Amino acid sequence: MPRSVSYSQRSGFALLITVTPVAFLVLVLVALATFTRVETQVASNSQQLTQARQNAVMGLNIALGQLQKYAGPDQRVTAPASLNATNQNLGRKFQVVSFRWLSPDEI
Repeated sequence: MPRSVSYSQRSGFALLITVTPVAFLVLVLVALATFTRVETQVASNSQQLTQARQNAVMGLNIALGQLQKYAGPDQRVTAPASLNATNQNLGRKFQVVSFRWLSPDEI
């Protein structure tokens, strides 16, 4: 009888030795699949961010071209009307005369 108990214990140990590496391999495969999915998402987000930045730069270039088109030749100066108003923080008044900026001493 002790011989059959010994044989049963050995076959149980062999099963344990076989199932453990298989479970480890499954765990490694699941981790690899998760890592691949995350890296794919990160690459996709990076690509979309780059495309958004390129679109923004293109929009700025188009807007600049439209401004240059309607402003005329480069000799002209464009500025907001509020530029001629008194600056409340500094107490200075700036004026645009003959297409050049005057310093506060020249006013």
